[in-house]
Amino acid sequence: MGERIEYSYDDSPSSLISRRQFLLSLGGALFLGRSMPNGRTLEQELNPSQERKKVSIFAGHAEKPATPNDEQGPFSASGIPEYRFNDELVRHFEQLPLADSYSVTYARTNIPFTQRPTLAQKLGSEIYIEIHHDSAQKEDINRLKTGEQTEEKWRELSGFSVIYSPNNKYSRESLRLVQLVADELFQAGFKPNLYHAKDIPGERRPLADASRAIYTGREYVLRENVMPAVLIEAGVIVNPFEEVIMKQPETQRKVVESIDRAVQKYFAEQRR
Repeated sequence: MGERIEYSYDDSPSSLISRRQFLLSLGGALFLGRSMPNGRTLEQELNPSQERKKVSIFAGHAEKPATPNDEQGPFSASGIPEYRFNDELVRHFEQLPLADSYSVTYARTNIPFTQRPTLAQKLGSEIYIEIHHDSAQKEDINRLKTGEQTEEKWRELSGFSVIYSPNNKYSRESLRLVQLVADELFQAGFKPNLYHAKDIPGERRPLADASRAIYTGREYVLRENVMPAVLIEAGVIVNPFEEVIMKQPETQRKVVESIDRAVQKYFAEQRR
């Protein structure tokens, strides 16, 4: 399970020493490899270099914008702000038993986007993931609202997309992480969304890999993070049919488990 950012942990060297001494006094060898109350194994307590990797997973946008530059994101077909979809998906990370190979710090509060990279760094995270849900140009949304409404008609506005920044200091690692996320989402049955590459006003976003719906972006949280960073658009909530799907707990679970597998594979590759 992950840690919530509002909790504070005393990980100072002095506290670790006292904790190690306490564990050893209990007969530490018997507990080697077992999970302790703080989520670490005794081996990790005695060998800080063996600490699990840390991941920051933030919900995009804000329910109550903290600054004039923050926003809730677009509204879904039924009028729900994007932030609530993002927040719900991040909440699923807190409920699922994730891999023992890494720990997660969750952000489901209204943190200004300009503070997120610094916060992730202070938390000791090694990768940054921000969860979003997608929209489209107003002209296309209005066009598709006319006449008979069918899932097939809305298909052009559906699917996932993933974004990284070539300007991130760790752009190569960011690209590899985003590739793994896209692969896992695709294998879980989700469709890549190529809408943002269309040659229309407001779009024309550069595609790094059309087969995976990997885009390059200039988002602040991607370019300013001093760690590999990716942004995931889990689905298109202005599409009334896809909105229904993205609200389903089963869909949310599949998205979260796909990201979890991608993170596991990323860290496994980094250890080689």
